[in-house]
Amino acid sequence: MFYQPLIAGETPYRVFLGRDRTGGWHWHSEMELVICLQGKMKIELEDRVFHLNAGDSLILPGCCAHSSSRQSEDQWRLAIVFGYGL
Repeated sequence: MFYQPLIAGETPYRVFLGRDRTGGWHWHSEMELVICLQGKMKIELEDRVFHLNAGDSLILPGCCAHSSSRQSEDQWRLAIVFGYGL
């Protein structure tokens, strides 16, 4: 995945703007808010699949394996990962 960090420094969250490629499965202990800003994307959780269109959002719980992939060439998303240092 390609992400451009939007906020630098020591904060209890990280904010990223980017375009998904086919991402591998991963997990982290922090909760994540994903907002599809443009285009279409797919997010897979351990036992569910979500298809997001522009304007859709999804909250991913911490400690849950997930992956994401772009479903249209114009896809952009904003991701906020909460809980760093809390």
